[in-house]
Amino acid sequence: MEKTLYLYRVTHPEHGQAQVEAIDRLRAISRAAGTWGVPWTTIARECTCERLGPAPAPAPPKRKAGQRRPAKTGE
Repeated sequence: MEKTLYLYRVTHPEHGQAQVEAIDRLRAISRAAGTWGVPWTTIARECTCERLGPAPAPAPPKRKAGQRRPAKTGE
């Protein structure tokens, strides 16, 4: 079962705001802590989280230019 990613706004009194994609509030705090460069366990209690809605769908993978299939030989 695949879990739905949501977009969260995580706010901390000293570190400001970060917008992250996560499946739940705890993972959102963990990702925000990573962007701020601090351990999530030291800031989790002071954070507020706001779920903004579903995360945008990932863009389809791009094809690399110049890659083609080899030409068929006429045997």
